Amino acid sequence: MSANSERVMATRRFFLMVFCFSILADAGVVLADGKVFIWRNKDADIYQPTQKAYIRWDGAEEKLLLQTKYEGPAEEMVWVVPVPSEPEVEKGDPNIFERLSKETMHPDIACTHFWRLSRGIAPAGNLGPRKVEKWRKRIGAYDVVLLSPVGAEDVIRWLNSNEFSVPDEAVPILRGYIRDQWWMVATRIHRDALTEVTREKLAEGTLHPLEFTFKSSKCIYPLKLTSLAAGPVEELIYVEGSIHFEPATLRRDWEIDIFGGPAWELPIQSPEEYEEYMEGKRDIQTLQPVRTNRHLTKLRRVFKPQDMTEDIIFAKLDYGKLCSSGVPLRIGQAATQYGRHRDANSVSLLLKSLSPGLLARFRPKAKDYEPRLDPSSGILSWQAISEQEDKCEHVRSCIWALGEIMLEHGLNPEVKQALLRCARHDSELVRLEAYAALTKLDCREIGPILLNRFRQIFEGDLTRLVPASPDIYNNDNNILVEAAVVAECVDVSGTARQKDTFVEMLSDVILRLPVESKRYVFWHGPNTSVLPWIVWSAAATRDPRLVRPLREYRAGFPEENRYQIDVLLRAEAACGSRDAISPLVRRTVNDQSSITDKMEAYARDLHESLQSSDRSSLVDNWRDKIRQKLESPGRDDKVLAHVHDTVIHTALSENELDEWYVLCLLGRIAQPQDQGRERIRVIWAKKNKPMRLAAIQVLWAWKDVETLLELREQCDEGYVKDEIQRALDSLGAS
Repeated sequence: MSANSERVMATRRFFLMVFCFSILADAGVVLADGKVFIWRNKDADIYQPTQKAYIRWDGAEEKLLLQTKYEGPAEEMVWVVPVPSEPEVEKGDPNIFERLSKETMHPDIACTHFWRLSRGIAPAGNLGPRKVEKWRKRIGAYDVVLLSPVGAEDVIRWLNSNEFSVPDEAVPILRGYIRDQWWMVATRIHRDALTEVTREKLAEGTLHPLEFTFKSSKCIYPLKLTSLAAGPVEELIYVEGSIHFEPATLRRDWEIDIFGGPAWELPIQSPEEYEEYMEGKRDIQTLQPVRTNRHLTKLRRVFKPQDMTEDIIFAKLDYGKLCSSGVPLRIGQAATQYGRHRDANSVSLLLKSLSPGLLARFRPKAKDYEPRLDPSSGILSWQAISEQEDKCEHVRSCIWALGEIMLEHGLNPEVKQALLRCARHDSELVRLEAYAALTKLDCREIGPILLNRFRQIFEGDLTRLVPASPDIYNNDNNILVEAAVVAECVDVSGTARQKDTFVEMLSDVILRLPVESKRYVFWHGPNTSVLPWIVWSAAATRDPRLVRPLREYRAGFPEENRYQIDVLLRAEAACGSRDAISPLVRRTVNDQSSITDKMEAYARDLHESLQSSDRSSLVDNWRDKIRQKLESPGRDDKVLAHVHDTVIHTALSENELDEWYVLCLLGRIAQPQDQGRERIRVIWAKKNKPMRLAAIQVLWAWKDVETLLELREQCDEGYVKDEIQRALDSLGAS
């Protein structure tokens, strides 16, 4: 393997491991009390606010959705909404605030030519009545009237004479709006809609909103008329636009949350696509944002009537105010946006949040460390991690943001020192964020810190890693995550000497694994528990120096521990041991009799079921059973897959095997080769229909559309051809 390919593989593993840690951290928050996906905003966002608004403004046109809560008699409710230009009014999406509440359930922390319509007023010499009512219609449950700004007295007179009575206190406010040529949308519950359901929804604040669309040179929320409410009014407002917003009027006492912004995720869906991407674009610093998620601002405030002295005008939010607020949630939100926009002007603000004095506040106490480990290991308990996540989330966001900004603008000494200080922090969560940022920036000074951490994690008596019973699942992820990220960071950005040191340390850990660990059940893959991860990580290095410690560790296993021995042999083979291949091949060949009969039986059952309509309900069952025989943990393990394939190819080339078993082994190959396809063609040519059905499942497992199309052209058996077509359809091929 070339040096570049090795780096690609290592980089891929690093990003996947960091991603896995993110999932684990999130799961700890969501699932901590045993409940899944609790909608924590529901009562606060759906039932409590007196008025809810959604605003989308593009610089020239505003869309405003309003939903109100009225607890008095529904037939007495009168709702007048002033807007600065002639609007279109429609029934709003009844579920929009429910969706917005869910979308904003958790804090988002990772982080023109204006014009207005000219309106003609009747000439001064026209003594006839001026038309106030532009239109009146039922919209959903509401009776809605649009009133043009022909004159304050005319509008007020119309309202009072049409069951939209206006209190005296509203008159000066309405006159001001009409003087400025604002239109009025007068609303009440339609007589035909006065049902108990409507009354209940209006009282709860869940009756469908109204949607107003109008031209506006400002992003505005009309509020002055709401000052006529008898008591406090809670306003919940969502504003969407090309920026985040804050009130430029009535500025005080708002609770503001921000969401969205540029997304810098890799535009890929799988590790294979990532490897292909990195082969074409080796410099990760050249990545561009793949999309910009909508900028959404969520604002909440309770107003007293005397406070609603003017309408709310929204202006661009100054993230600096959030960052300097001293409120962790606000700092985290601001840092997220600075990082997403890669704003170099924010660096000094972000560094203030990472000063030694502030970082000292997040040092864990002695009781916070994993109790079965030595405190010097620096590994937090799950309970402490859960507590620390909320406390230092904004610190992690600042670290992440600096990493993103420095990717584009270059790592400067001040930021480097701050990040290195974070990488030595006592809190595991702060350290991990710094590891990721510094590795992303290819900072070589992180190497010694990483190696020291690995040494601390695994120093001393390793019996603490052994579960009390081999039958008990031992959740070691709080230990595993940092060890795995350290290993990946060294692999990605470490010097040659640092990588050598890591291999020496890993060798020492393997040699010190206690005898008790030999009872422990091995799982395949890296994201399980510490003991199997140590073996997997050794295999991932592919370093010949680890063959000896792995072999010595394996020597202590009794022969009946077949699974553990197989995993260790594969790890040795991954590190270059040719001696480990032979026993693996021998074991594979010896499995033939236990698998062949079942494979053949399932294929014959499938064959019979496809021919008999009476047994059609069993078809999927027999397909699944064949596919289970084609499954193998080694095929999907990206570190050990090449060893797995080598063992199968060797077994196929050096032994006369039953053709059913040949199909089974071929289906387990991770990277199919031409000789494998040729063996399938030879088997296909014998026209054994059950065997053909099994061969289709093998090609399906390979996702080999080309060969399936080739066999479809050669096939003259209707139900076999249908089975090929079914496989093609499931692969998205014609």
